Amino acid sequence: MKKYLLLLIILNISGSLLLTVIGQTQTDIYAGLPPTPPVKRILYTWNMSDCWDCHYIPAPMPPETIEIPYRKRPSFSIEAERGLWRLTYGSGNNIGAVWSPDGSKIAYVSDRFGNWTLHVIDVESGDDVQLTSPDSISGWPDWSPDGARIAYWSYRDNESQLYVIRSDGTDDQQLTSGSLLKSEPLWKSDGIMLLFGQKDEYWQIWIMALDSGKQWQVSTADEDHWAPRWMSDGKEIIYYSSDGFILKTVDIDSQHYRYVTSVPSGELVSDERPRISPDGKKMLFSSLRSPNWGLWLMDIDGKNTKRLTHDGAGDRKASWSPDGKKIIYSSYRSGDYDIWLMNSDGSDQTRLIKSRFDEFSPSWHPSGRIAAYESNIGGKFDIWLLEIDSPLEVDVNFQRHTYQNSSSETKFEFSSRVEGTFQIEAVRLHFDWPLSEVDNRIAFTPPVQLTSPSIKEVQSVSFEIPTDITLGYHFYNLIVEYRQVIDGSFGPLRTYRQTAKDLSIAPQERNIYETLHEKVASEIKIQNKQAQEEGYSDLLVEGNQNFLLAERLALEGKLTEATEYLRLTQSLLIQNLPEEKPAYSPITMAIIGILAFFIIILVFVVRKIRFSKKKNI
Repeated sequence: MKKYLLLLIILNISGSLLLTVIGQTQTDIYAGLPPTPPVKRILYTWNMSDCWDCHYIPAPMPPETIEIPYRKRPSFSIEAERGLWRLTYGSGNNIGAVWSPDGSKIAYVSDRFGNWTLHVIDVESGDDVQLTSPDSISGWPDWSPDGARIAYWSYRDNESQLYVIRSDGTDDQQLTSGSLLKSEPLWKSDGIMLLFGQKDEYWQIWIMALDSGKQWQVSTADEDHWAPRWMSDGKEIIYYSSDGFILKTVDIDSQHYRYVTSVPSGELVSDERPRISPDGKKMLFSSLRSPNWGLWLMDIDGKNTKRLTHDGAGDRKASWSPDGKKIIYSSYRSGDYDIWLMNSDGSDQTRLIKSRFDEFSPSWHPSGRIAAYESNIGGKFDIWLLEIDSPLEVDVNFQRHTYQNSSSETKFEFSSRVEGTFQIEAVRLHFDWPLSEVDNRIAFTPPVQLTSPSIKEVQSVSFEIPTDITLGYHFYNLIVEYRQVIDGSFGPLRTYRQTAKDLSIAPQERNIYETLHEKVASEIKIQNKQAQEEGYSDLLVEGNQNFLLAERLALEGKLTEATEYLRLTQSLLIQNLPEEKPAYSPITMAIIGILAFFIIILVFVVRKIRFSKKKNI
């Protein structure tokens, strides 16, 4: 009997201790902090005015100066979007892209030297040639049909004149004279004549025969003839008229005028920027009759007018694809200007670029596969390229730990967007830091063949980070050369390009701060929830305040101070957290102990009775 009682006492004490241990929670949440990478933050800390055309060059009137507002932006991550490629770099704004007839070069203007200068950049190599001096203001380049020369406008010696120059910067010739203001020149498709505007009392339309230098005025009406353009037949010129702000044409021989659009009763229309379809049968134009800027389509004779865009969000700068099946344009419908694409009948309107920056003035490559446009992603406007129909998609994933004077690694994920087989021939990654003791390029030939859109091929490559590299996020350009494989045969070499700014170079102080921030943020969220449930939320107020102060200091770049406030928050969390309540209260455990005691006594008594009965038998 004594042995059973002793066993009962031991079991009772052990059970109570076990339940007490189970009811308590032992958590060492801050022990052994693992190294975690800097968190990429997107900072919405600037305001910009809505200005669809404020970065374009106006015709200056002395002593007017030309300025583009520079929008300084903080350093932040810019994630990659498929097929977007940055073409121009450097200080200043680079705008006004005009493709050469063969699509190998782009003429543009830049204010990197102060005044606007004319440049030509090779799309494949990036080689840039400055054509004009910063002592003058130059702009509005237009390629000759054979691609050998560029006509342009320039303001020199208090006069605006037209010039022609070879695409390599040689043989610069002045075409016009006199003190009257001139507007942008446009070549006729045969390369023999040049169209331009000249202002006396009104802006009038003029033509120049390039072989003889003869110039004559085509328009005669007492109205401004703005933005003249050749019609497809080369016999008429269409322009934006100050007479009702509509579109008219004038015959270059008979000087006969024709109304293309008209003013609906009681409306302000402002029809402008006409663009003739490649087959010469349709005309695309912008109009304020939408009532905001929208895109409209009509037959070349002005009939069958049709509204293409209905969002009322400033749809502008439309351009026909070379085959006439697509229209690319800028739209503000997403809250900032982006590039959109639609069919020529207005259907299937698709946003091509989804950045929070502004993208303007798309223009088609002669092949119809690429478009050039302007973007202020870098804080100023640069020329970017967009590949419309790329069958490839490439994700570039850098290690989140990337520091000065260190080795890092990037992972490439290749995939196809369409059915078929594609052979990756070469991959090049070019970083934006200057070439120093460390190479700024990665180049390799991956043994990758893509056979299905559902399969991704992954390749990892190591690279070195220079000692003197600036901290923050860095741009990089990706080039992938590939071929499509059809029935065992390799097609022509194609190139996929992509630019992004999500390579983060961080100081060690940033690493320490972000490591602790990530841990404390997670724990403060858990404990705030627990505090609300258990009624001690007032104890965490000080910890939350210190945490917010740490984040504010980090945004100001005061990482050491921010880290100290995180540590203070960490300490307060541990101090203020009440003791964990056991899963079972003392009363409950006492009751369980008593019940266990009586159950054991009962079992002992029953067994004793059975033993006595067997003994009597």
